[in-house]
Amino acid sequence: MKSKLPVSICLLFVVVFFIGCVGLKGAFKGKDKESGDRIKMVVPRRLAVRPREVPRHVKLATSGLVLRMRHRQPPGKAVVFSSGRKHRVREKGFDYSGFRWTLLDLTACRAAGGKGGQVLVHLEGLLHFADSLDRRSTSSFAMDYVVGRNRPLEITSSRIVHVKPVWPRVKAYFVPLAELKKNLARLKTFRDYYRFAATHFVSMYASARQAKAKARWDSLSAFQKLRSRPPRTALEGDWAVMIFCLDRLAPDSLLDVKVISGTGSSMKQVAVKPAVFDEHGWKVIVVTGHGRLHDSSNPFRVDVFYRMEASPAAKPLLVGRFDSRLDYSRYRRARAAGSAAEGPLALGRRLLDPARRHDARLIQQRLKELGYYRLKVDGSFGRGSRASLRAFNREVLHVDKYRWDIEVQKALFKGSGL
Repeated sequence: MKSKLPVSICLLFVVVFFIGCVGLKGAFKGKDKESGDRIKMVVPRRLAVRPREVPRHVKLATSGLVLRMRHRQPPGKAVVFSSGRKHRVREKGFDYSGFRWTLLDLTACRAAGGKGGQVLVHLEGLLHFADSLDRRSTSSFAMDYVVGRNRPLEITSSRIVHVKPVWPRVKAYFVPLAELKKNLARLKTFRDYYRFAATHFVSMYASARQAKAKARWDSLSAFQKLRSRPPRTALEGDWAVMIFCLDRLAPDSLLDVKVISGTGSSMKQVAVKPAVFDEHGWKVIVVTGHGRLHDSSNPFRVDVFYRMEASPAAKPLLVGRFDSRLDYSRYRRARAAGSAAEGPLALGRRLLDPARRHDARLIQQRLKELGYYRLKVDGSFGRGSRASLRAFNREVLHVDKYRWDIEVQKALFKGSGL
C-alpha cells in the first residue's frame, strides 16, 4: 500500500524486539466512542513504546484479528471484516481453544490519509499464544484496515502465517509400558497424553534415601567396596519414553529420535519404531522397549533431533537428551549450599505465605535451586508450584501430598542461609 506519513495522525513502528517478556498485564476493554460497543480482549503490553502511547485503533484491530482466529466474529459496531477472499486467518479445525494471547510484537505500522477523512493503515507483527501446559505458538500477521469517524473499523485484508520454532522445547517422561497400554484407549488429545505421563512417570531424581546410600558407598575405600555390595537402584521392566514437544511445529517440520545404549566404546544405537501423535502441530513421540532404569552400569538414552524442514539438506539439531540413569544433582546442590549459616526462614522464626507474591517468589526460587521447580519465578503460586512442593515433600519428608507449614519451610530452606 502506497502511503505518506502525516505526522499528526500516525505512529511509526519499525522495531526488533529484544525486550524481556512483560507478560499479561492489564486488559483492553476499550469502549468505542462512536458506537458505544465493547470488545473484551487481553492486549499484552510488549510494545516498542509505552502502552498508553499506542493508538487505540491498533489495539482494536489486533483484538478483532485474534477473535477471528478464534473463529468468532468481533462486535459489528466496533470492527468489521470486508467481504471477499482477502482474509486468510482461520485454521480449519483449530481455534486456539484453551490458549491465551500472551504477547504482541508490532514490527511495522504505516498510515496514510484517504477519502472523507479516513485513515488507511497497514499493520504487521507477531502474535504469541500459550496455554496452561506452557505450550506455545507464534504467528506472524499482516493486515490493512480503514479508520473513519462514526463508523466501525473495517479490516480490508488480513493474513496469518505460523512461525516455525528455531529451537523447540521438548520434555520426556519414563512411564511403565503396562500402564500406558491399560490407559491408551482413553488418550485422545495432547493434553490427555501429557496428564497421563505427568501422573504415571517414574522419577529420575534420586530420593533422599538413595542419595544417602550413594554417599556412604562413595565414602568407602576400594578394598571396602570389594567386600560390600553397591546400592541397588535399578528397575528392570518394559518402559515407554513419552516425549512432548511444547512448541507448535509446522507440517513439514520433523522430530526424530535415536536410542543409544551402553557407555564409552560399548555404545550402540538400538533400532526402534517410535509412535507419533500429532495434534495441530503439537507432537507426542512414544518409544517403547525393555530395559533397566536407574542403572549406571548399563544405561541408555533417548536423543531427540529437530529439522525445521523435511529436506535432506536440513541439518538435524539435537534439542533433547534423556538419560535412564538416576540423577543425584539436586542433592549435590543441596550439600553445596549446606555450609551456609541457617537464617530465619530455616529456623522457622517467620512463616512464609505462598499467597503473598514476595513470599511465593522465595519459595519458588528455593525449589528451583534444588531442582524441583522449572517454571518461571513469578510469585504466582499455581499448579506448577504446588506440584513442585508436593514432589519435595514426597522425596524429602516422605509425605506424598501438597503441604505448607513451618516444618516444610524449615526443611526447604535448610542450608540456604535464609
